[in-house]
Amino acid sequence: MDISGFFRAKEKEGDLRSEEGILICGVCGEPKERRIDGVDFPVVTLCECDRRALEERGAADREQEKIQERIRVKEAVGRCFCELGPDGVRKAENMTFKKDRWPDSRQSVYCRRYADGFGDVLRENVGLVLYGPVGSGKTFLASCVCSRVIEKGYTARFLNLGALAQKSVSIKETEREEAREAIMTPDLIVLDDLGVERRSEYMDEAVYTVVNARYMANKPAIFTTNLRTSDFENPKDERQKRIYSRIVGMCDFVPVNGPDRRIGEHNIKKNRIGKILKGAEQNSTTE
Repeated sequence: MDISGFFRAKEKEGDLRSEEGILICGVCGEPKERRIDGVDFPVVTLCECDRRALEERGAADREQEKIQERIRVKEAVGRCFCELGPDGVRKAENMTFKKDRWPDSRQSVYCRRYADGFGDVLRENVGLVLYGPVGSGKTFLASCVCSRVIEKGYTARFLNLGALAQKSVSIKETEREEAREAIMTPDLIVLDDLGVERRSEYMDEAVYTVVNARYMANKPAIFTTNLRTSDFENPKDERQKRIYSRIVGMCDFVPVNGPDRRIGEHNIKKNRIGKILKGAEQNSTTE
């Protein structure tokens, strides 16, 4: 059986053969075949045309992979922040470390390292408590961590703790199942606004249900809160102690300090509108 046909180059219109029977590309003039020791017939090799075509196909494949990866990340971010609604999802898409105006702050550096090392974080089950005053950027940093974790191929979910707690003890089976899946399934969850929920025996039990379920899942969680470390060290009652002891056992505490980011955003928008109005005023005077 002659198997040489499997190893020889395909001849195209314009190609030539040398005196030794080697196929020569009719476009670039380079050999499309070569001799190797121990083989009675010439075998295929890449001429300049073939190399260029291969590089172009590789570049096209890499570009397609980048497009598919952007689609994957966008869809995953949409699922992560789905409870915020369409406007919230669009806003969350811009909450990335690339958009951080204070990237050298201690809390930003810490959160970035946490996200970049999430494989170890997940294995060791280390969560975070981002605590600090209103507007200091706790939710922004938690969202940045989610986005970076998603980029690395993990799953994340951003949730309001109070709303999730109510679902977790709802009389509706569908809501309880939704809450359970949101708590147990993702590699990382963010539980936003710990401590803002109105306290009652019912709500304390609901929050404990969420925190304990994640604790038992042995997966990391990030809590954002306006509470201070002294609040965790000195809980007001036994119900609060049950919740806080779980969180302390799960998490590292990261202070988030600095200027109010919302005021900073307001000032930026104020400057922008000022420039727009100033331009409009100048245009009106020249008409």
